[in-house]
Amino acid sequence: MIVAVTEWRPDAEGLNVGWAVEMTNVLPAAEGAIPFKQLQALTEALEEQPLGAIAVRTNSGTVHIFAGTTDKLWKLDNADGSWDDVSKAATTYAATEDEPWRFKPWGDSVVAVNINDDPQEFVLSSSTEFDDLAGNPPRARHIADFRNMLGLMNDDELFWSDTNDIYNWTPGGASNAGSQPFPSGGIIMGATDETNPIVFQRHDINIGTYQPGSDEIFTFKNLGVGRGCAAPYSICSRDGRTFFADTGGFFQISAGGVTPIGVEKIDRTIFEALPAPELSRIRGEVDPVYSRVYFALNVSGSSAVYDRILIYDWVLQRWTMARFPASLLVPLLSGTAGASLDGLTDNIDTYPLSFDAKALQGGAPTMACFDADFKLGVFQGQNLEAKITVREAGDTTRSVTWVDNIMPIVDALHVTMYAGTRMMRGKPYTWSNLHSINEETGFFDVRIETRFLQCQFIIPAGEAWSLFQGADIPAFPAGER
Repeated sequence: MIVAVTEWRPDAEGLNVGWAVEMTNVLPAAEGAIPFKQLQALTEALEEQPLGAIAVRTNSGTVHIFAGTTDKLWKLDNADGSWDDVSKAATTYAATEDEPWRFKPWGDSVVAVNINDDPQEFVLSSSTEFDDLAGNPPRARHIADFRNMLGLMNDDELFWSDTNDIYNWTPGGASNAGSQPFPSGGIIMGATDETNPIVFQRHDINIGTYQPGSDEIFTFKNLGVGRGCAAPYSICSRDGRTFFADTGGFFQISAGGVTPIGVEKIDRTIFEALPAPELSRIRGEVDPVYSRVYFALNVSGSSAVYDRILIYDWVLQRWTMARFPASLLVPLLSGTAGASLDGLTDNIDTYPLSFDAKALQGGAPTMACFDADFKLGVFQGQNLEAKITVREAGDTTRSVTWVDNIMPIVDALHVTMYAGTRMMRGKPYTWSNLHSINEETGFFDVRIETRFLQCQFIIPAGEAWSLFQGADIPAFPAGER
């Protein structure tokens, strides 16, 4: 009997089905699961937890990485991986975990906002530190790029700059600057980066239409789906798809409307375990290369550090999960050709990341993350320990089954397994001791007599493997009971 693993669906109870109860530290694949890599340090540590970050690249190919903490703004020193304080002179910022930094590139500049401070600007070609963004823009909790206008948002109003001029926020005359209040629907939670932006509120979603030459630069239409966004930092987009989290679930907006992507898959399991205060802290980022979106969340609720990352592949429509402490997800050079050796560092001898890493090879963008020690790294180390628990297999004809060997369908040499058995599905499992694989046969040698069987497979950290597909469990009748 082949027990295939097609996807992780902990919400869906089922017998002899093709999905898994647990898929930890793996990525979705068409035929099963592939390894998730360890986080490999790229930089020195920030002095405290990052509350926002961005990576940008100039036309000349120079990479700039910025991060914000509670009272400072930082820029990565490309020579040695340390962080330089580039805060505005004589300024102590007031960002918090609940009011973090948001960054947005604009031409030759990077703009940083949080609701407690005036918007800040760093000019890549000339600045040595941030300064107030000129033009008297409003303080903002969220920021978006409307392609030829910069958008700033506070609780109930969206502001946009003049066309191609982020220093002009004054409406009237020849200026296209303006604003739109949203008096109902709850506070504004963010907007997408596009000419016709999607504006999220706590209880509503609005579609904007850019109307150049009109007295109304933007008009907004409520999508009328009876849903908003509960996690402002979960909003992320790529290639016409926008992902976000609301109360009880994860969703995608595309040309086809709003689609639930976790219902009867992971939503119930995740949101029942997630402490209520942690809902608004969920962070989403889209992989700059692959068809994956990552959501960081803190189920333990015991610290400010996230304890797991959910991964959704929108082409395969499948989920997996990674478990390790993380401070902040960062798409490294999203939407660019990536970093080259010349663009990122001048000192090969002292740089903390191996130059064999993909992050430094020819420029492919990659997903990055600040770890629990506040170092920025990339997922290009060894394979993490993988745990895959397949869905229960069994016989519903009152028969008892005899199993004397189980073969994991995976190209790994060192795999271990726990076997869980029970005679009634309503009873708890009785779990075996840890089984080691017979390296001559590739089987687990077992002696199991049961009606229902579930197996958890563990592939150790550092083990070389490429694809897990399931298990072959030859079962023979052992009579009735």
